[in-house]
Amino acid sequence: MKKKKLKESLQKARYIVYMETRHNPKDNAWSFFGGFLGLSTIGILQGLFHTDDNSDILFLEKEIQSD
Repeated sequence: MKKKKLKESLQKARYIVYMETRHNPKDNAWSFFGGFLGLSTIGILQGLFHTDDNSDILFLEKEIQSD
């Protein structure tokens, strides 16, 4: 009886792990689209707001040196 219950529990656990880790191509497409959109947005914002040619850092203010 215990052996049968243990076997059923293991089978259920394997099924749950399989269902949670299976491959879904739609998720890959949305991840690619989201990454592309995010990088594009950063590039556009950097082009609009960061016009200083000698630096490549986005949205970081330069330190103002006061004497």
